[in-house]
Amino acid sequence: MKNFTKLIFVLLFISSLRSVFSGPVQTSYLWHLQQPIYWPAYDPNNDKTYQTAYVSIQNQGNQGNHPQTDVTSVFSKADRQQIYQFRMKDAIDSINSHPDAGAQCTFPGDLIENINSLGQNNACGYSSNWADTYKQLFSQQKTSGGFPRVDEVFFTYHHAFAPLISGNMLLKELEIQKVISQNTWGKSASKGMFPAEMAFSERIIPWIKKAGVEWVIVPNNHISRCIENYKFSPSGDNNDPPNKADQTNPSQDNWFSSQINRGCNPNNAAPYSYRPHYAQYVDPDTAEVSKIIVVPAAMAMSWKDSESCYSTGDIQQIADHNEDDHPMLILLAHDGDNAFSGGYTYYTNCVSNFVNDAVGKGYNPTTIQQYLNDYPVDENDIVHVSDGAWVNHDSDFGDPQFIWGWNGVLMGDNGFDILGWECRSHQWAVIAASQNWVDTAEQIQGQLDISQVQNPTSSATPAEVAWHLHLAQPSGWLYYGCPIQDMQDKPIISANQAISWAQKVVKSGDPSDKTGPSISYVNRYPYNPGAYGAGSLYNYKYTRVPNDFHIWTFAYDLSGISSVTLKYRTSSSEKPELANKVRNPEKHGIPSTASSWNSKTMNYRKFPKDHSGANFDFLPNYIADQYWIYMTGFSNTLMDYYIEAVDNLGNVAKSDIYHVWIDNNPGNDFRVVEDY
Repeated sequence: MKNFTKLIFVLLFISSLRSVFSGPVQTSYLWHLQQPIYWPAYDPNNDKTYQTAYVSIQNQGNQGNHPQTDVTSVFSKADRQQIYQFRMKDAIDSINSHPDAGAQCTFPGDLIENINSLGQNNACGYSSNWADTYKQLFSQQKTSGGFPRVDEVFFTYHHAFAPLISGNMLLKELEIQKVISQNTWGKSASKGMFPAEMAFSERIIPWIKKAGVEWVIVPNNHISRCIENYKFSPSGDNNDPPNKADQTNPSQDNWFSSQINRGCNPNNAAPYSYRPHYAQYVDPDTAEVSKIIVVPAAMAMSWKDSESCYSTGDIQQIADHNEDDHPMLILLAHDGDNAFSGGYTYYTNCVSNFVNDAVGKGYNPTTIQQYLNDYPVDENDIVHVSDGAWVNHDSDFGDPQFIWGWNGVLMGDNGFDILGWECRSHQWAVIAASQNWVDTAEQIQGQLDISQVQNPTSSATPAEVAWHLHLAQPSGWLYYGCPIQDMQDKPIISANQAISWAQKVVKSGDPSDKTGPSISYVNRYPYNPGAYGAGSLYNYKYTRVPNDFHIWTFAYDLSGISSVTLKYRTSSSEKPELANKVRNPEKHGIPSTASSWNSKTMNYRKFPKDHSGANFDFLPNYIADQYWIYMTGFSNTLMDYYIEAVDNLGNVAKSDIYHVWIDNNPGNDFRVVEDY
């Protein structure tokens, strides 16, 4: 009896310790606000900058009816006037009886510039003191741990799509965002980041860390798709299956899927894909490891919260899987200025109703920074996160190559065509050319003043002005395609202007040019050679695909390119190991099962500046060319590959290393397996 009593005492003691260091399911929000630079042509009164909203409104009739968007109606919408000036505070005031309840938000630089221009002219319902309410909200309302109840997190200033731009461009976007946030709100930078379109790749980790980011929001399905026993559904995922090379996360027992009216059915492991972890990037040249905390946003739940008042019903279905020492964080992340979640009812009723419902169920509303303070992530808890954006975009649905909304796929009359054309591909070729000019101007001119890049004054250098104009290229056009209004013209205008300023610093063939060629994102088709494809590229038919595949990119150098080469090696391992992630594992003492590197010269195609179906009003002065190769004769093997480009001065650039598992389709052909 005494031993039994002692046992009960020990169990009660352990239980009490667990309650001290444990927690219930946590909940939080991310509200994304943004409006792009609608017409990036020069401000008529200042050829060192582009047009903000008020300038475009005033000059539309004098510049060929550009922008073709009705900018006045965009900003005059009552819901936008309110959310851009004060409505978030109403939502937070309605939940501040709960000690940690709060949210994260984005307030990109282009949006701030646009509203500043309107407010300074008392236009479209904005005043010169439009920022005052949020300045107080961000600095004065705190959680129990002293963290902001509304954390204005990092976001690329011009809605730049992080995985598809160069690291240097990404860093500049975040650095100028830091400048305008400090100038507008008077606060220190956040430790968190929300990427545009929630698009993530582990390749961005070292660059966002340089900007001061410690945690980044990612779509939770891109953690789940990397789990070894992930159950792919052609109609549920609505895009390509995960490649076997990505499926390195351990198998999980509990899964939750939920249909959303966007047209897909996100399937996620609980609790694994609903709580923060670390992700890492290995530098291919130095083998240095960069780690960052990834905070998964609940894809299906986020969409539902953006569509109507949301309850905790879905959370209740997975709450029993919560692990108290590392609780789930149900993050509802979506637009905060569009559709239902940009409206009066959402902020004044739905937020408080959900938070009160959560508290009533025993959950804890919080902020991400408060959560990470309460439940630090184990440094050894490392997951793989595959490339991809949120599931919100039609025809993409979180595809691992960002196919339709942002990256584009070269198309011909009968589908994919390596010599085809696509307007978003065209724009990436334009950006690649501009990138090389501004990179080289920076290299020759030297250190830039980031405040001059954000807002050039009369003392700004040509390289600083070139960068300022270059960064406006991706501002809000990517997801529309072309020809729609004048979306296809905007990056071209920015690029032409940026290059004209860079040419004040550097000329083609300048011996002081030590900058290698610009290399765009490295594309692959089929994504799963020898295995299966699905989604819009396959007309929503589950399709067995050939072992053979294309790889292509765009490359440019202002001094001309002498060679572009695909480097590849195969490995006896099925999953990428540390050695697969570096170019020379032997140099770093890393055991490797990979072969030595092989080389293939890539095919050259002069990429067209114009296209009959694009309705361009402007054409680029410079554009990158396409380099491609068709890989044949491989099966049942893991391949690592990267692209090396050399300019006419001998400067070398190398892409990141990519990995692909090549399966074995005995017929080496396309075969429809299932209609859905």
